[in-house]
Amino acid sequence: MAAKIRKLIVEVDETRIEGGKAIDPPTRKALAMAVIENPYAGRYAENLDELIAIGEELGELLGEKCVQALGIAPAAAQSYGKRRSSAKP
Repeated sequence: MAAKIRKLIVEVDETRIEGGKAIDPPTRKALAMAVIENPYAGRYAENLDELIAIGEELGELLGEKCVQALGIAPAAAQSYGKRRSSAKP
């Protein structure tokens, strides 16, 4: 199932100074979002496979939009994240 995309939003954030210190080269981050038509709106569905397929499609499209916005090759993209621990104290 192809996603019915209503809107695409792509933004680039460039940080040149952090904590009073110049960053050279500046750190650039991109984000891409999509507003889609929900194929399940207004009805109950036991199986949500259509959304899984749409998620796969959007993951590829939005990743491409980000590297295009940054003007880099996909292999040059870097990603950092934090992982939450599920361990309880």
